[in-house]
Amino acid sequence: MKTYARRAVTLIEIIIVMILIATITGTLAISYKGTLDKGHAFKTEQGMHKIEAILNIYYAEHPEEMSNCTSLDWRKIVLDSPLVRPGDKTILYDGWGVEYHVKMDPDPIHGGVTIFISSGAFDNFKNKNRK
Repeated sequence: MKTYARRAVTLIEIIIVMILIATITGTLAISYKGTLDKGHAFKTEQGMHKIEAILNIYYAEHPEEMSNCTSLDWRKIVLDSPLVRPGDKTILYDGWGVEYHVKMDPDPIHGGVTIFISSGAFDNFKNKNRK
């Protein structure tokens, strides 16, 4: 009768497997974080363009409002736009969930409105990923 020797898994083998799993997981997490930040940046950039387009359309349709553009609430103009789904307030926030900073100044030279839109998190992302 043959006897089979039972081989047990040693503690060293278990530790080596755990180290390999942790290394692979860490690499994937870093890659995922970078991809996630790029997605946030893309959403932010597209949102900034959309807000600027909505505000430009508003001032083209309401030229009489250009003189008091600094006192108007940009949020109300954007949310009332037909380009935004009713009740959808996500356009007011960047990809990281922080509200955009919008500044509108009358432009007496060109007779329009100068619109400045920024996002602190987007600026940090751009500075961090400069090449």
